[in-house]
Amino acid sequence: MKRYRVRSIYAAPLTTDRVQSGAYWMAYGVDLAMKGDFQVQGRIFEVVD
Repeated sequence: MKRYRVRSIYAAPLTTDRVQSGAYWMAYGVDLAMKGDFQVQGRIFEVVD
């Protein structure tokens, strides 16, 4: 089973450097704190092992 690390493209950095399975990320997602209209954040999921 592959494991993934999520990182920011250009937005505020994540508060955690967790490595989890794809099933975990699909079930729980990533909490993105955005305030106001027209906000955007990008994330990349990198395979770790």
